Amino acid sequence: MFRRYSFLILDNLLWLGLSLVVATLLWVTAKLEADPFVTRTYQTVEIDYLIPENLIVTNTLPATAWVALRVQQSDAQRLSADDLSIVVDLSEVTVEGRLSIPLEVQVARPVTVLDLDPKQVNLDVEQRFERIIPLDIQVMEEPPRTVKLESLTANANQILVTGTEDEVNRVASAQVALDLSQHKESVSFTIQPSLVASDELPLNNLILKPNQVTVVAELLPRSDVRELRVSPKLTGALPDGYTLTAEFSYEPQSIIVSGTQERLESLPSTLSTEPIDLANHTTDFEVVVPVQLPLSDILVLTQSQITVSIGIDPIQSSRQFDDVPINLIGLGATFTATPSLETVTILVNGAEPILNALTKADFTVVLDLNSFSQAGSYQVEPLVSIGGGPIDQVEVSVLPALIDIQLDNLATPTTEP
Repeated sequence: MFRRYSFLILDNLLWLGLSLVVATLLWVTAKLEADPFVTRTYQTVEIDYLIPENLIVTNTLPATAWVALRVQQSDAQRLSADDLSIVVDLSEVTVEGRLSIPLEVQVARPVTVLDLDPKQVNLDVEQRFERIIPLDIQVMEEPPRTVKLESLTANANQILVTGTEDEVNRVASAQVALDLSQHKESVSFTIQPSLVASDELPLNNLILKPNQVTVVAELLPRSDVRELRVSPKLTGALPDGYTLTAEFSYEPQSIIVSGTQERLESLPSTLSTEPIDLANHTTDFEVVVPVQLPLSDILVLTQSQITVSIGIDPIQSSRQFDDVPINLIGLGATFTATPSLETVTILVNGAEPILNALTKADFTVVLDLNSFSQAGSYQVEPLVSIGGGPIDQVEVSVLPALIDIQLDNLATPTTEP
């Protein structure tokens, strides 16, 4: 009896287990059909390098990797490159030299990594070496003559250089270079020091601390030197019809003089040049003139001759000439021509001296009929010339711009019998 019941229980358990397997397969199949697996690629997954302080990597390492994943569609829609991480941990590294470390992708969701590029990274690892280098401050360009450099002060007198032992030992000095040529008052510079190698070859993979230094240059005025502005002294008047233009310049615009403090303090802030006469000048010109010194015991330390460039243009004006007669040219022998007007008005724009010299008699206005071979009504553009005059130096307009003209055939004479 007991064996019979045992057989029935075992038989039922087998059917129950088989039913569960079939149900599970059906459920998995249905789930995969509703949420299938898809392939997703990520072009720039960041590689995070954990490098301990006692080591330094001397070669260039890839910053990102390309990753291909197999993931269910529902998870793929919520997955981004930020959910992927690649960590290269060197905390357990105890040897120097070339290391090859396989890359592993860590993902917060269940996925299968199909491929990644690169698959490993090669690192050149060496022990970190440090050395303190004195800071050398060099003045490459001195300040202007009117001031003197009183002192140079830096917020750091030494630079801690870190890198491989070979590179650090090649460092001969740490320098900052100052250009004071444009400064007349105390000035502060924030500069990154430059490392100079003992063998003049490039230095690589070195870290500076601090990587920037602040240098204060204290500049004080000199009591025996003074800078004075210069102003060109223009005299006379330009001929009628001409004017000065904005093309006016002179160099140098200041000079530096030396003398006793009492003498320098008595000088005006601006000195004039020798007079420059504008009379009889009608075009641009350049002249070199000396500076007028009010005291004979003043020594000029810089150039005392001033080069002055002066721009001159004729004043632009306009004139109107009325009743200028029209002339016909190119009329065929078998035609007669009747223009709608016998005279035109001419407007001229240009330099006033040129316009003032023009008269109505200087203009010739013609209608060129050479291209017309049939009788009819036409519109012809009048052509203007200035007899012996500067037609290319003025702008000429004719009113009206087109003139109506009627061409008729000549009547054939009849012979009486």
